[in-house]
Amino acid sequence: MPYIQFKTLESVVSSFDLNVEYTAHLFSQTPPITPSDRLKEIIDEGLDLAIATSTEKARSELLIIPIGDS
Repeated sequence: MPYIQFKTLESVVSSFDLNVEYTAHLFSQTPPITPSDRLKEIIDEGLDLAIATSTEKARSELLIIPIGDS
């Protein structure tokens, strides 16, 4: 089932019979980082086309894979 079919967290929980555990302030001790110029470049180059595509696979090819190759 493609990600796009899940519109809410509740629909995912229901479909997969999951339990959700909420942790307050899970990342509160993690300092923010500034994205590298290369990451910004990758996103700028692929974002418009990724948004326009109709499949999750195409989006990952345009956004996620270039980050792993950097």
